[in-house]
Amino acid sequence: MLNSLSLSNCDMKTTTTTTIDGLRLKMLAIFLLATVTASAQNPKKEVVIQKVKPDYNHLAYSDGKPYNIMNIYIADKPKNGQPTPLYLWGHGNGKTLDAFDDKLWGRLSSAGISAISWESVPFVKDAKDFKECEKDFKVVMNYIIANASKYNIDTNKIVVGGTSRGSFVSWFYSHQSEGRIKGVYSTGALGDPKMWDGWEPRNAIHPNSPPLIFTYPASPGDGNIHNPKSGELIKEEYEELGIGDRARVEHSLNEKGISRWEYIVPFILEVVNKK
Repeated sequence: MLNSLSLSNCDMKTTTTTTIDGLRLKMLAIFLLATVTASAQNPKKEVVIQKVKPDYNHLAYSDGKPYNIMNIYIADKPKNGQPTPLYLWGHGNGKTLDAFDDKLWGRLSSAGISAISWESVPFVKDAKDFKECEKDFKVVMNYIIANASKYNIDTNKIVVGGTSRGSFVSWFYSHQSEGRIKGVYSTGALGDPKMWDGWEPRNAIHPNSPPLIFTYPASPGDGNIHNPKSGELIKEEYEELGIGDRARVEHSLNEKGISRWEYIVPFILEVVNKK
């Protein structure tokens, strides 16, 4: 009798457990069906950052050379109808004019500053290529001056610069523009001093050299070819000429979590509007 009762209780527990498990599975199936239905009706939208398209894409600025092209980004015309300042950017070695930073354009356009990214030799291999790029930079400037009204650019409010090699090829002209270029803003500028080999950027500096800001992701002494030491040498030359207040070097930006473009908008607005 005891054995029979125990067996019956066991059977009851098994039956009850089976019923509860079945109910749980049924409820789970209903929940999953409702979730799938809701997802189908309200699909989650994936956030995609679109590449900003230039107003003029791969525009030729000279004849006879396959790589002499530029991308032009035109800021909205100011309420006063005046032409816009311009940031003229040269890319790093092995990059292209299409490597222009979308976030940088967001900063510039919101401040009413137009931008041009330009291409000369896509990959600089030696001093000859660098010289070719330097020549092409002058061609770019001449093109901008000749077509300023078409692109609504104020040719007396130009700031130049670049990333890595882009800072090299714009360097000398920026000090020889007789005041047309109002400032220089470069990232990872001019490279390691050991790379200069007779090409000495400090020789270009003079008492009327434009204001500049160099930003470096790297910190001093970390072995990076774009060590901030190169920027510090430029700043020292400015100081020796009594214009040290025009040169600013920001480094260790990766450690500080600061964008390399953090200071560009206030810098451009300051130098182009300076009386």
